[in-house]
Amino acid sequence: MVLFGTGDSLTFAFDESRRLRISAPADQLPLAAFLYTDAQADAHTVGQLVGLLRRAQREAKTWLGNGTSVAFTAEGVVLESLYGTWPPTVVPQQVFFTAIEPLHRFLLVSGAPRPKRASRARPPNTAT
Repeated sequence: MVLFGTGDSLTFAFDESRRLRISAPADQLPLAAFLYTDAQADAHTVGQLVGLLRRAQREAKTWLGNGTSVAFTAEGVVLESLYGTWPPTVVPQQVFFTAIEPLHRFLLVSGAPRPKRASRARPPNTAT
């Protein structure tokens, strides 16, 4: 199964190994790639990322992620693959930020349960 693929809308799911899979319209595949490579670490990180991206937007700065640079311009958000995987793509700012919010919700709602803390076992009584 591919990491992200073409679909009618932006959707998120986990595969049988709990790896994130993203489906997006063909013209939004660079956005899906950004969400997969740079945004999806965990729900907490995604929540913090929105704040960092909003700051970059206010300061008209470019944000560099693991695989994508994100530049805020008057035309929209320019997503550029740091590895030359796709040509620079402009996404409307509203679409860009609207795409991150459902990912955040998806990760919050479907997150794996936290592992239980191991109890400290007492050593066996060896006194004789």
